[in-house]
Amino acid sequence: MFECLHHITDYKKLKQGVIRLHKKYVLEEVKNESGDTDLHKEYAQKRRFLENNVNYLRQMLQKDQDVAKKENSKIMGENVYLLQEINDQKKECHALKQKIKTNEIKIQEYTMGGKLGGGFDGDLDRELKMQDMQIDELTRQIHDVEQSNEMMRQQR
Repeated sequence: MFECLHHITDYKKLKQGVIRLHKKYVLEEVKNESGDTDLHKEYAQKRRFLENNVNYLRQMLQKDQDVAKKENSKIMGENVYLLQEINDQKKECHALKQKIKTNEIKIQEYTMGGKLGGGFDGDLDRELKMQDMQIDELTRQIHDVEQSNEMMRQQR
């Protein structure tokens, strides 16, 4: 080895020194090309396996992303629908409250008119009873709408 180092600047002498060392220390040169091809086959097989595994994982990732996107779209659609329902119920609740106020004013007018006029006739009395029943029904509906609104708020 030391002899080869002296000829490091001269390529030809360095080459001859390395060949001498090789002949001196390598007793038998084995040519095993089948071993090399086996290694190449094994490497290629492992590479194919890993490539297939990567492709499979990519497909699974894409499938998971598609499922997540569909679920997100579904949830967004449901939210839009629920918001529309809430707005409709708010409008209905407001309209019912206005109707109750109107009916209460009419009742007050009839009772004031009755006190001042001296009495009710049968039609007026029946109409007041019907309006009282309507007021009770509308109050119940308002209560139901408020309860359903509260339940929807809690579900969000």
